Amino acid sequence: MLEHDVEFHLQIARASGNRYFYDVLSQMGRAVCPRTRLGKAEITELDQISRLRQVHGAAS
Repeated sequence: MLEHDVEFHLQIARASGNRYFYDVLSQMGRAVCPRTRLGKAEITELDQISRLRQVHGAAS
């Protein structure tokens, strides 16, 4: 599922038409997704709203 998130962000970068934006995001790889800073057990135990709050907090 994380690979889909990474690809999603890369496609947005590609659609922006900014080659540098795409290059930077592609170099960041999995680090582009805030969910990588949450443990897998943490994600599965949280309801959707709580998970989104956690992801938002990790991105700050």
